[in-house]
Amino acid sequence: MSRKAKPSDVPTLAEIAADLEISTRRVSQLKDEGMPVHSLAAARQWRSDKAKEGGGDLKDQLTQARIKLVKEQERRIKLENDEAVGKTVSRADCVEAWIRAGTAINSALRAASIEIPRVCMGLNLEQATPKAKAKMAEIQKIFADVESEFWASHEEVAP
Repeated sequence: MSRKAKPSDVPTLAEIAADLEISTRRVSQLKDEGMPVHSLAAARQWRSDKAKEGGGDLKDQLTQARIKLVKEQERRIKLENDEAVGKTVSRADCVEAWIRAGTAINSALRAASIEIPRVCMGLNLEQATPKAKAKMAEIQKIFADVESEFWASHEEVAP
């Protein structure tokens, strides 16, 4: 007996479980109860209709709450592990770097707003354009330097 190939647009039970935030075992049970599994939208709609009919499925709600809790615990543990091995950057470091970058860019823009009109006064557009472009290139370099400084002190740690 040959098996038919599954169309690529039909979700797996695991994909449906992840979408509905329930276990794959529960998806199999719901499938046996008549839930369509040919699309995520159809499965969602079926569950919604069933919940309205029966006032909600307490077992599914409890399973969803447990899955949500486990996912949150996994996320928190990963974050704690990343912090322990230095994979994360502290909020204070980011704020400090952001302020430094913002201050440098702001200073450069203020200087440019004074300097560009001064150096371009009396020039035609053809003469003024390269001077304005050069000043903008200076500002871009300042930003690139601040960004490089940040990443140099916050190198990515290999997993």
